[in-house]
Amino acid sequence: MSHNGRQISFILKKIRDLIKEEKYQKECFEKNGLFDINDIDEFKLEIGFIQERITALEDLLNFVAECYLKGVKEDNEQAI
Repeated sequence: MSHNGRQISFILKKIRDLIKEEKYQKECFEKNGLFDINDIDEFKLEIGFIQERITALEDLLNFVAECYLKGVKEDNEQAI
């Protein structure tokens, strides 16, 4: 994976870790005025959707990196 790919993957992991932190969730509840239990459940659903999107981005990033590396390998083999 390229340097930029590793940086993006690192950032996505940090975002995922932050979302899991109870402190972050509490701050979001307070900032958004989410004190009703239904709102909290809805917010937790949103957190789940965000985590799914992060996973999808990581999967896409890994796929692109694999394709790139495969292309580089094929180019190197053709050059030899």
